[in-house]
Amino acid sequence: MAWCSKTAMEMLSNAVLSDIVSRSGTIVEEAERRHVTNPAMLRQLESLRDETLRGYYVLDTIRCQATPREADDGRKDDDEAAALMSRHSFALSRFNSAKRVRVPSGNPEAPTTTMTRALRLRELRQAVRSLEAMIGDMKEFVVFLASYPPFHRQPYSAHLFIDRHRNEEAVGKKLLIVIELLEDVDEETWNRLLHCSSQGSMPGGSRMIVTSRSEKIARLGTTPVLRLKCLPIEAYWYFFRTTLFGSDDPWQYPELTSLAMEMANLMQGSFMFANVGAVVLRENFSARSWRRALSRTREYMDKNVSLFGEYPDDIKPTSWDHPRVTWSIVQERPDKYCMLYDIYERGSQEEVPEIPFSDMLAGCAHPRGEYEILFWKSRIPPYLSYVCKCEIRDMSAS
Repeated sequence: MAWCSKTAMEMLSNAVLSDIVSRSGTIVEEAERRHVTNPAMLRQLESLRDETLRGYYVLDTIRCQATPREADDGRKDDDEAAALMSRHSFALSRFNSAKRVRVPSGNPEAPTTTMTRALRLRELRQAVRSLEAMIGDMKEFVVFLASYPPFHRQPYSAHLFIDRHRNEEAVGKKLLIVIELLEDVDEETWNRLLHCSSQGSMPGGSRMIVTSRSEKIARLGTTPVLRLKCLPIEAYWYFFRTTLFGSDDPWQYPELTSLAMEMANLMQGSFMFANVGAVVLRENFSARSWRRALSRTREYMDKNVSLFGEYPDDIKPTSWDHPRVTWSIVQERPDKYCMLYDIYERGSQEEVPEIPFSDMLAGCAHPRGEYEILFWKSRIPPYLSYVCKCEIRDMSAS
């Protein structure tokens, strides 16, 4: 009776959390459509956004615990058996452990214990209480929100290009100049740029933003440095599942969602994986294929750690100083692998390689030797392409 009672309470809490997360998500979406300028409201919005993402993560994590794993033919293939033996906790050390969900992953075939159910129920209740309290304190926020005008999303549909032939047009207008440095810059070049900007070519109130992967660039700025960090796992999971399933409810595909969540937790917040991996996975909504992709993803992470002593990283300045090792994530026994040596941008008007990286991961492309591949192409303006140098090698030769 106690077991049945806890099961019923868990189902009820699950439904309550699902409803309240939808409500808080609606408030966040509406607020993000409006030009809110009040600092206190923006802080409140940020807190609600973080708690909403955590609510989604708790809900999906607990649903994953209740999702059975079975091979398509009723038997576990080699990859699934290996995955069951090596499956570890969702939370990896890269993310802030103080905010992690404490629900154990374990073997999905193991019977659910009373302690596991108690942990699930506690997490659900905590998430519900936190969101309920936050939404209850936002009645004034919702009222004031209506007084702010909606955003016009021009930055995604219009771009201003200014060169020296059109600087007559920019007189008296404030400018925002964004400079991306792919390599280090010497002091003389930087001083020359500052000198030009101070000789009347930039109107008063204009700003210049410099971005780079190099820590050495920090010495050039006049304001404190802003450093990009990977998203917390709650936000990354929401981004990955949206990229993968689009507007569909992920829980139309419970086993696939469970597999996707494990992949998201493995990949250390990589935007490249979220975009490229989603392209490959969407081609085949098969549990067997996704189990194989999960196994290959785990092997990919472990192999790079064993060779280079660290996980692949999108943000770390040294992340592309050495190659990455990767191979097809859908072939059962890949016979080739590739070394990814460098990555760089090309504009929308520049020539890009014909072979996309997603085709190599899917086993559709079979180049040999050294090649350039199209790693990823942005789907929003200015539609930059990311090109990568790679070398194809035989597994037998390694």
